[in-house]
Amino acid sequence: MGRHQRAETSGLISFLICAVVGAVSMNLYMEYAPAIWQLTQRRFMVCSGIVAACGVISFIIGYARKSRSLNLKHGWFAPIRRIFEIVALSVVYASTIFLSSFALIGAANDMMGNAIFSGYISSVCAAFAGVVGYMTFVQAEMMNAKTIASLLPFFVISGVVTAGMTTDDPYWYHNNFSQLGDRTTFAARMFNSTLILAGTCIIIVSYFAISELVTTERLQRLWHDRTNRDPNRGYEIPHFMLRISILSFLLMVAGLAFIGIGVFRYTPHNLLHNICAKGLPFVMLLLFVLLILLAGAGAVWWLRTPGGQDWLRQEADALLAPPLAEQGLSLELIRLEGALPLEMECALRLRDAGGLWLDVPRARVDVGLSVFPPGISLDLRLEHPSLYRLPQLPPSPDEPSPPLAETLAGVETALRSALDITASLPGWLPSLHVREVALDGLWLGSAVLDGSSSGTLVDASGQAAQDAAASPDL
Repeated sequence: MGRHQRAETSGLISFLICAVVGAVSMNLYMEYAPAIWQLTQRRFMVCSGIVAACGVISFIIGYARKSRSLNLKHGWFAPIRRIFEIVALSVVYASTIFLSSFALIGAANDMMGNAIFSGYISSVCAAFAGVVGYMTFVQAEMMNAKTIASLLPFFVISGVVTAGMTTDDPYWYHNNFSQLGDRTTFAARMFNSTLILAGTCIIIVSYFAISELVTTERLQRLWHDRTNRDPNRGYEIPHFMLRISILSFLLMVAGLAFIGIGVFRYTPHNLLHNICAKGLPFVMLLLFVLLILLAGAGAVWWLRTPGGQDWLRQEADALLAPPLAEQGLSLELIRLEGALPLEMECALRLRDAGGLWLDVPRARVDVGLSVFPPGISLDLRLEHPSLYRLPQLPPSPDEPSPPLAETLAGVETALRSALDITASLPGWLPSLHVREVALDGLWLGSAVLDGSSSGTLVDASGQAAQDAAASPDL
């Protein structure tokens, strides 16, 4: 069986074991627990705790089962780091499962009524434990940072909703969320505990996300450096570790802010509470802005990889094919590489019904950017292009040529319209300057010099040998 099939099979076994353990544990609790622990809220807490314990144990077994670093082959650091990861992820899963289960059990109790629901609580505990055991075991086999991050909304929403539904203050939402936790009731403790666990989980998830980013960058760099012919050999993302350090710091501060909101209630610690509560939006704004910049840097980095450049070349071919086909032409982009989007180097060939008529082995475009004043400058250089003959275009309809005066008037009108459109554009838009258009070693075939659109099409080197005397090199 493949990896996914093995994970699904092991997950089903975990489902059965956790369901049995959940049912037996809840029945023993209902039979032997003292009367003070038979209250509704405490009963739900114990049921959620059993479900969370089943899920965490299932996750630990699944995660440790696939790990190959829980030994001393590579020293003490690898197993210690793996144990830390297991403990950290267990905290995330335990928090998520406990709060989500508590919210769902409370909602089911409200719908069915306490008298009816109490008779089914063992079955509910078994069902929840089985489902959670299956999910955690399968997720442990396929673990990545996205899986961990997807858990955060569940338990945050569950904890806040549960606190809002169980509070004895029906007007808490009139002011702000902080009033929900500014008491000593069960709902306030639930709300503050949710924020503390949310901050802890943000720090833990950030650790795994940053680790994946660093590992991916190293693997891509090693993949490019495997051969001397790779155009991106030796390329490094500018200031990568500095960016990662800033991102890690902001994520850690965001997690600490959540923890601070839950730890420091407003009434006894209003200053510390306000620092954490009002400083969190500023940190989140910085994170969103920096994440956009990070996404832009990631897109630029991807465009400089062979996969990104192949995708861009295919998209350019698909975009230019229809308008060229209307004129009976076709474009072939043989090569597209360089430090995109500021430097681009490509090789292209143009064909018509008669075959190849233009070959450009190397075309280079350099883009320059200026901030003050905003502007974009372009340099275009074509190296050793070969124009074998003129293209064979579809015949145009025979129409009488307009008089020269009308033609000049039309050109003047078009220029005035273009100037009017340009003048109406906002002044903050960057200006465009074409600084240089260079042809280095332009080669013209005999068919071009004779003024005909047909000629013998041979290899460029053979054509150059035959027409060396009659073909000027510009």
